[in-house]
Amino acid sequence: MKRRIFIGSMAALALLGTAVGGSLATTSSEEVIIRIVRRRFPGLNIADGELRSFARDFLVYDRTSRPKLAALRAILPVVESPTLSGVVPDSMRALFHGLERRVVTKFALSTDLFLREADDPRPLAYTGFADPYLNGCANPVARFDLEET
Repeated sequence: MKRRIFIGSMAALALLGTAVGGSLATTSSEEVIIRIVRRRFPGLNIADGELRSFARDFLVYDRTSRPKLAALRAILPVVESPTLSGVVPDSMRALFHGLERRVVTKFALSTDLFLREADDPRPLAYTGFADPYLNGCANPVARFDLEET
């Protein structure tokens, strides 16, 4: 191996380690949920308190274990980076995308997103965590056709 390649590889690993270490020091599990919502709903108009309430409730009712959440906190800046996202192992990428799908789905169903007009300027309201075991059917787009049965 040439010296330049070795030095370049070590520099890349150091950069990756710094990003992961900095992420662990500055990002809570709640912040991971908030960043996912902000990234998947750009330009979203929702109060920070409402978003924090959703993140807290999501972490209470979602069954993601603490070690998995710690791993997701660590890889968040790497996954979000356009240049470094290719170095994430497939298993970690699948874990992150699974969490991302659950967050986006629960957020959309837990707010009044589907109940308002597209051009409504008011901020979104968090209406409560959408869990059918907690509050019945929380899906605002569900159709129940009870007359035909």
